[in-house]
Amino acid sequence: MFTGSAAAVRRGRVAAALVVAILGLAGPARAAFVTSWSSSQAYPAARVSPVEYPRFYAVFLAGWRDVAARDDGRVDLAASLGAAAGDSLCAMVRTLAQVDAAQAVRLDLAASGAARLFLNGALVAPARGEGGYDLTLRAGRNEILLKVWSAPGNWGFRVDADRPLPPPRRAAGACRAAWETPATFLTPESVLHDPGRGVFYVSSFDYQYEQRDRPTGFISRLGLDGAILDERWIEGLHAPCGMAIRDDRLFVAVREGVAEIDIPRGVVAALHPIPDAVFPNDVAIDARGRIYVSDTRPSLAPPAVSVWRLSGTELTPWLIAADVGRANGLLAAGDELLVGSTQGGCLKAVGLESRAVRTVIGLGAGVVDGLRSDGRGGVLVSLWEGQLFHLDADGRLTELLDLLPAQRNTADFEYLPDRRLLLVPTFLANTVAAYELAP
Repeated sequence: MFTGSAAAVRRGRVAAALVVAILGLAGPARAAFVTSWSSSQAYPAARVSPVEYPRFYAVFLAGWRDVAARDDGRVDLAASLGAAAGDSLCAMVRTLAQVDAAQAVRLDLAASGAARLFLNGALVAPARGEGGYDLTLRAGRNEILLKVWSAPGNWGFRVDADRPLPPPRRAAGACRAAWETPATFLTPESVLHDPGRGVFYVSSFDYQYEQRDRPTGFISRLGLDGAILDERWIEGLHAPCGMAIRDDRLFVAVREGVAEIDIPRGVVAALHPIPDAVFPNDVAIDARGRIYVSDTRPSLAPPAVSVWRLSGTELTPWLIAADVGRANGLLAAGDELLVGSTQGGCLKAVGLESRAVRTVIGLGAGVVDGLRSDGRGGVLVSLWEGQLFHLDADGRLTELLDLLPAQRNTADFEYLPDRRLLLVPTFLANTVAAYELAP
């Protein structure tokens, strides 16, 4: 329950500050209520796990909308979600903070009913009594997500921080819509440019592949202007995802491993299986022509192989690391392989020879999907849930695109630096959308 007026809250803060000053107690002064939040729709309480971070489809389909805090910092969920008295409900609420270097922050959470706090996808236990949290924000984007349950006649929460939480860096108007294909694809997951032939390849994943009695995925060919040249150029693939080109061969991640396509002939020339594959997802090729494929599995699921390498005609384990769980997007950059780690929502870099792992930047929480060079020493990276970011050569992270409010995915995109043209496979919308990036 919340009681007292905003004036009473302010008087309480002044009194606490006087006690600290008189007794000489050390400790940071309270800075502000956290007031910038987005809320999901309301859910029956019995459907919401108190300990698990929501799966990516639940985040994507949550119907996020901004909710305003009152002067006393309280967010009234009953008012914003229209809950009736006596309902047993739960909602997810989240706020984002972006910092340039790791830093500690102290939060105090008060809620009308039960509440759980997740930082970057991980459940956090109170450290200073009920409702007191000591968090470490990592360099980059951080997501603080709450699950808040209703109480009889009341439903809301308030969060107080010992310092302001810097908002994410965003570039308004950075992407201008150029064109979009008809909704003719079957869950398009990846787009790849073939500069030698002046076409794009689009993989249609078919997100209902597990319910099919035969493989229904396919590869399409697209013109640079978005014209569909060959909708079903290669058919019968098992949930095709990321792609890469070496010479006249197109390598595609499929459920069994990697399909090798002879481009001039337009046929599958070979299939390279991954033993006990869970979710082969992306393909990258380094400067020496070595081929890597990610397997999006929990890092602790045996065998704990995050990335495989194609040696000759055999895929062999290349990266086994607990801190690169659910590896997804891949990009060879210099002497490192960049890996999108969905388990933790961050971008990792792995030495091609040493296989030493380092964290490049945090992205909050979400499916770290597409990775492309910006042509200037930086990279573009997407979260499947609908965001796309630019990480420049100096390590500055900026959000360029957010399609989550419109429930549009940003899957494994393509980017042409010379044209500043971005190609986004919209996944559930079944289109490919092109955007021009501002200089």
